[in-house]
Amino acid sequence: MKFKFIHIAAILILIPVILLTVNSVSTGQSNSKDIIVSFITYNGYGNNLYIDNLLVGQKPELDIAVVAVLNIGRDTTYVTDTSVSKISPQAMVFNAGNLPVSSSFLLVMQIDEFGYQEADTIAGLNSGFSMLIEFDSLTYSVNVPFTVKVYIAFADSTVDSNRSNDTLIQKGIFLEGVPKKILIEGFTNTNSPGCASQDPFINALVNNRLNDVCAVKYHTGFPLPANDSMYLFNSQGSDARTNYYSVNSVPNTYFNGNLRLPLPYTRDSVINANFEYARKFASPVLVTVRDSMIGNDSIKSNINVNLLYNLKSGEYRLRIMSVERLIIYDQPPGTNGQTQFFDVFRRAYPDSNGFEISPAAGNYEFTVTYPIEEPWADTMIYTVAFLQNDMTKEILNCGRGKDIIINIPEFVHKNNEIFKADLNYSFYGRNYFFIKSRTFNTYTFKDSLYSGNTFYELFEYEFPPQGWILNNADRDISIQQVTGTNGRSFGGFKCLKMPFFDYSNIGQYDTLITKLIPDITENDTLQFDYAYARYIGDFIDSLRVEVSTDGGTTYTEIFNKGGNVLATSSSTTLPFSPSTASQWMTFYYPMSLLLGGDNFYAGKSSFELMQNYPNPFNPKTIISYRVLKDSYITMKVYDITGRELITLVSNYKRKGDYFIEFDNSLLSSGVYFYRMISGDYSDTKKMVLVK
Repeated sequence: MKFKFIHIAAILILIPVILLTVNSVSTGQSNSKDIIVSFITYNGYGNNLYIDNLLVGQKPELDIAVVAVLNIGRDTTYVTDTSVSKISPQAMVFNAGNLPVSSSFLLVMQIDEFGYQEADTIAGLNSGFSMLIEFDSLTYSVNVPFTVKVYIAFADSTVDSNRSNDTLIQKGIFLEGVPKKILIEGFTNTNSPGCASQDPFINALVNNRLNDVCAVKYHTGFPLPANDSMYLFNSQGSDARTNYYSVNSVPNTYFNGNLRLPLPYTRDSVINANFEYARKFASPVLVTVRDSMIGNDSIKSNINVNLLYNLKSGEYRLRIMSVERLIIYDQPPGTNGQTQFFDVFRRAYPDSNGFEISPAAGNYEFTVTYPIEEPWADTMIYTVAFLQNDMTKEILNCGRGKDIIINIPEFVHKNNEIFKADLNYSFYGRNYFFIKSRTFNTYTFKDSLYSGNTFYELFEYEFPPQGWILNNADRDISIQQVTGTNGRSFGGFKCLKMPFFDYSNIGQYDTLITKLIPDITENDTLQFDYAYARYIGDFIDSLRVEVSTDGGTTYTEIFNKGGNVLATSSSTTLPFSPSTASQWMTFYYPMSLLLGGDNFYAGKSSFELMQNYPNPFNPKTIISYRVLKDSYITMKVYDITGRELITLVSNYKRKGDYFIEFDNSLLSSGVYFYRMISGDYSDTKKMVLVK
């Protein structure tokens, strides 16, 4: 038996998201509502944002909860080596109450199908602490459905005032799969200095692990000028894959369609860590490709797709491509100095959409014959085929028609290097304001049960949590779960991260929406932890939080911050990751603002105007304001003589937090004033422009 204690902002290890609901003491209030919380992020290609520990309600005095089973997957787990059928199960418990539990208790894991039952004694647990328990080894069998039951047993039942979360039950099955090759899709350009410095590390990985990977490099039409000859050869085909992933910067690399590598590739933790993570998964699909020459000018490719089991619902397509393993130029074809290019995409057959595949188990045969075109080298051409789920972009497996090994020198990893990609600047229209009308690709995940009216989400188990919705408009980088940092309010291993630092698609919104949270009253509080550091330069990211009390029909904004206003730590050009509790902040929102009625506003002004930041500024600054009551708002800027210069706001505003990025490069250095008016109330603040 092994124990690990976790508390606020601990740096910890791997585990899967917790959804806890606990009973709170009755307040006697009948004005309760079911609410939905929406977290909306806006990407300005700045620095990373972290979110953790959502709580809505009131904490009970005493409450120990089973959080998760960590290393036994929910539903189906595919394994390749059935001769090794042992695992040491892990489970996590958490003290969600206000008080420490000093009495010892048992944590029991039971799997009847495998004749397994183990119990470990925990000698109390402090408030806000979590504990990871590793049980003795379990011997499992494949093809046997099983139920995992983890529960807490107390000698004294009075040490836990809420017993509804003392038991966790989940079902699963181990099935024999096949090894999963990693498809490495890269986006590059002969005019990008970044590609010249980063691509060699990807090329070396492919060559060294050729048995484990397939690779395709798409040359893009950016950065300008769009004269990359490998792009111009088949610009339509390259653009199709570039648009599929919403790529607008190079270099850019994906493992298996849904794992985008952060930059720089020179870091060993980027290349090898992500590679080892991706290759540990087995697959229910085997893709086999056999190439043969037809005469001297064509290649015939036979592709077999073997679905070992029925696949879950999705949009599956087999994509088939011709790839040239190595192209060598006598002189650099672009401005970045490169003369050797590996795994160059040539054509897709019949096109980039490929062939539709049924999710039903069975063998599917395809044959494609294509000509060897000028200027291809026939000895370097081979076929790559892969099965992809267009709903999630996950690639289930891939195959290659020929192995061509090229001697490539090893490259020394530079673990302290920081790097940002070369952007396609023609793509962007800069806009830092939130909009109400948004179109999303939506993925809905399983619902789960509630008990009580205090809601916790510590993000320590599956992500997205059951019943939550993740809206990812471009199906690219989005809100994700990460290990190794944790918010300050509760202990844990994991939190959420929005990796703005690597997300070059400026202007994208990503939204995480909770399930329905029931029975919230005006005496309750909503809180969550967040951490953010601004990237030095003109890149502003934002977080907005909204709450609905009518099932998601309408929302009220409760939090809206961006750039320096959002920042909880100093600006940096390094990718931000909070390492101490002081780099986190906790936002508290009394639900009486939404549920308390009009009496809440008696005696209060209708707004709050904040000091702009930075101040002095050149040429941009952020002005934040809070509307405490639905009202008509105006905000104008004046010079030192009182002359009106510009109107920033002049419309009706719902209660909530707002910010404006004020940018007027035409103004000269000097002192200016901004004034906000609502009814009989007004407020004026001074700002200084220094050029």
